[in-house]
Amino acid sequence: MGVKIKRVIAIGAMALAASGVASTVAASTASADGVTYDGVGCYVQWFNTYGKNACGAASEGHPGGNIALYLQCDTQTDYQGPYTYIGANAKVDPIDDFECTFAATGGHSMWNR
Repeated sequence: MGVKIKRVIAIGAMALAASGVASTVAASTASADGVTYDGVGCYVQWFNTYGKNACGAASEGHPGGNIALYLQCDTQTDYQGPYTYIGANAKVDPIDDFECTFAATGGHSMWNR
């Protein structure tokens, strides 16, 4: 009986170790951060699974208009948000945001003036 208990404990320890390794690998693949600037004072920023678009301080001088978030998501359909009107030089943070299921891998602002 002592041998069976040792075998069960050894199998349980191996399963626990394997699950820890799997979660470490999964976490490392979903931890990309980044930012894409559009050249007129607005940007898209993503962290792990979350992404947003925003426009900065009034001194940056963006022209205003209708802007939408396009966020690339890993292993799911990319997100294209609705167009939102912002006035010229307005500071808005966030304009739109989205949470991907697995990972946000990039994005950009789409302007419709």
